[in-house]
Amino acid sequence: MRKERFIVLIILILCIAAVIFGVLILKKEAIYGVEEETGVSGLFRKVSAKEGIAVVDIYGEISFQPVSPLPFGVGGRGADAVVDKIKAYSKNPAVKAIILRINSPGGTVGATQEIYDEVKKARKKGIKVVASFGDIAASGAYYIACGADKIVANNGTITGSIGVFIGSLNLKELTEKYGIKYNIIKSGKYKDMLSVWRDLSTEERELLQETVDNVYSQFLGAVSSGRHLSLEEVKKFADGRVFSGEQAKKIKFVDELGGFEYAKLLAGKLAGIKGEPIIIKEPVKPLEQIFEMLSNIANFKLPSASLDQVSPVKYLYFSQINEFEKMFSAAN
Repeated sequence: MRKERFIVLIILILCIAAVIFGVLILKKEAIYGVEEETGVSGLFRKVSAKEGIAVVDIYGEISFQPVSPLPFGVGGRGADAVVDKIKAYSKNPAVKAIILRINSPGGTVGATQEIYDEVKKARKKGIKVVASFGDIAASGAYYIACGADKIVANNGTITGSIGVFIGSLNLKELTEKYGIKYNIIKSGKYKDMLSVWRDLSTEERELLQETVDNVYSQFLGAVSSGRHLSLEEVKKFADGRVFSGEQAKKIKFVDELGGFEYAKLLAGKLAGIKGEPIIIKEPVKPLEQIFEMLSNIANFKLPSASLDQVSPVKYLYFSQINEFEKMFSAAN
């Protein structure tokens, strides 16, 4: 009992200290540029008026995610969070370039396109954008990269996978075997397409194929425009296949081969920054930093929502997400 009271007391002291610390820092004058500095969980950062580049991480499956239950949105990593970061950096006069650090097998169409559109908007404002690939940058992740000025990949990065799919489970035989029946009342004959209880009709399959083909053509257009290649050139390799970074460079799907440091120097060069560019972080609310630090200390992890838990019908995806995840999980 004493131990529990002691723990509660420590938590209360930390909370009070956080509030006081936050109020004191909030009184300070707002800053535009923040140079990253290693320190105690990144809590303290040096103020810098220098021009530099910002880094936006795009990791894991690209999708819209629920708002974080933590205060100040700590832990938010969905498409909305990525878009907000790009917007914030685009408004920061100290940021002359943005690196999209990508390590993702792809994701849902809407989330991918919103990030892609924001990248294009940043470029229109004069911000140089470089996409830097990690282990994998395929499908929707590659779509986003096509909005950048330059793409840098490691020699062994898995990329490409230009394609679209939509699907659902079909439990018809299973339900018939156990005598399970499903009653449905619908407003139109196509409203229950991709239902798990029955097969697709020929007409429904054709309608869905038209939708997939339409979104696929949007993907092709983004690659063609971003890579300055004709649609015919893109279509030769846009059948869902993947490439290594080295292979992708040969077919002009990637500009340069190298890691993050190479991408940083390239971004600085494109932005006209002399010498090695600094990394700028957006101004972070003091209390947000504290909660982030405490979350890291506690190794807090938010459970990621599964799309299959939301509905038995899968969303429209850019290519083969699950297959790539399994491949790299096994490799690691």
